[in-house]
Amino acid sequence: MEVKDLRELTIDELIDKLAEAKEALADYRLKLRTGQTPDTSEVKRLKKTVAKILTVINEKHAEVELGAEPKAVKKESKEEKETSEEAEVKDDKKDKEETK
Repeated sequence: MEVKDLRELTIDELIDKLAEAKEALADYRLKLRTGQTPDTSEVKRLKKTVAKILTVINEKHAEVELGAEPKAVKKESKEEKETSEEAEVKDDKKDKEETK
C-alpha cells in the first residue's frame, strides 16, 4: 500500500490496517518457521508496510496535537535551493565583516 493512500485514511482506519498488517506478519513468520513457504522477502515487505502505517499514524497525531495543516511534502526546486544557499552565504559574509 502506498503512503499517499494511507494518508487519506482516518486514524481509526489506520489502526485497523495496522492490526491486519501485524497479524499477517505474524502468520507469515509462522509459515516460514514451519517450512510452508520459501519466500522470505514477504517478511521484509510486511515489516515495511507496518512501518509506513505507523509513520502516517504518528504524522496524524502530530497534526492533531499541533493543530497544523495536513502534512504536504514540498520539494524545493533547484532555483529555490540556490537562492536560499546564496542568501546564507551573503549573511555569513555580513557577519564576518561586522566582526572585523
